[in-house]
Amino acid sequence: MSHGLRQLLADDPCSFLLYAIEQVQEQAHHRRLGRVLRRLQRRKYELGWVHVSDLEEPCERVIAARLLGYTLPQAKPTPQLQRILENGTYMHLRYYNYFLSLPPPFEVQVARIFRHWPIIGEADVVVFHPEFNWQIIELKSMNERQFKSLRTPQSSHVNQLNGYLGLFDKAAPLPQKVVGQVWYECKNTQNVKTYPLPYNPTSYLQARQRLCSVSEGVLAGRLPPACGGCELDEYVGSLEGVEEKIEQLSIVKEQQWLPR
Repeated sequence: MSHGLRQLLADDPCSFLLYAIEQVQEQAHHRRLGRVLRRLQRRKYELGWVHVSDLEEPCERVIAARLLGYTLPQAKPTPQLQRILENGTYMHLRYYNYFLSLPPPFEVQVARIFRHWPIIGEADVVVFHPEFNWQIIELKSMNERQFKSLRTPQSSHVNQLNGYLGLFDKAAPLPQKVVGQVWYECKNTQNVKTYPLPYNPTSYLQARQRLCSVSEGVLAGRLPPACGGCELDEYVGSLEGVEEKIEQLSIVKEQQWLPR
């Protein structure tokens, strides 16, 4: 590695990694997307788990419904919104393809599933290089107006990435210098902004403790009260078959503490 690249790595690990991606981007032809698709699993809500993206959910009764495996009703997206969502999905596929094109000594995993009961999450990219150790990259896209006004990462994205770092820390304790990164790509121009974010263990552990408290209450047969301001209050208040699902939740929890 040249002195200039080493200095870039020391000063700005996000720019170093973006530079590496751009050097191999033309190799990541769309015909190579098959190798990406083979690594992907269909995201679903599983009984006994709460997704990282729900860590900041204010309504604990909604969290309980997630734990019990209920699929909460959602408005059907308009065709335009569906296209917007699909653009975000395809952006992820492009970057997965770019990252998988990095040569050794880079080691790359995409759509990596982490679990630490009761939290589950799918990190976009986990990448290792001897010069910077492990990094977790969270990929986001936004329109030009949002992109131009962006000065710092959105708080929900900070919390989501910190959740992935917490799950990764549980799987393999993180060295002190490991950070996460949030990358934003503008949907109009494909310009990119990157932000490094150090792991905040206190924030993650507090969020996890809240979920564990809700989980223990559900296992004891106590569903949290309706929050009173949630559009899902009426639906969540009429959950059916709770006893059977609580028994299944208990089995999921016990399985997580078995020796592996």
